[in-house]
Amino acid sequence: MKLKLWDLIICENIFEHHNLMGHEIVFAFHVIFENKNIYNQKRFQIHENRGSSHWVEWVPIEKFKQGKAILFPEVLMNKIGLDKNSV
Repeated sequence: MKLKLWDLIICENIFEHHNLMGHEIVFAFHVIFENKNIYNQKRFQIHENRGSSHWVEWVPIEKFKQGKAILFPEVLMNKIGLDKNSV
């Protein structure tokens, strides 16, 4: 799957999940897939370089703005201009 990358966002996320503290550095990119058919699929599988596979799905931006879905880390809402208070 080929894609184009630009507009790097880097943020630190310190969180608690199942009573355990976690820490991550998030590198988020604006991407455009060369294969436009991927946008018509509700759910698809991605494969990481280390061999792990994950199912991902498209979530409408409105769900994040309305608080019906949560984007992690939450600071990304502000970084990409989707502050839920601006609905």
